[in-house]
Amino acid sequence: MDVAPRLAAIDKRRGGEAALGAYQDMLSGRADPKAGIVVIP
Repeated sequence: MDVAPRLAAIDKRRGGEAALGAYQDMLSGRADPKAGIVVIP
């Protein structure tokens, strides 16, 4: 697990607008494939 931070990152976002933005980023191909997006309500 020591290597995990070098392989992936956590992208924390907050709120509905952030959720919509993350969705749009993924659809358009702008989302970083190494980042896991977590939306906090």
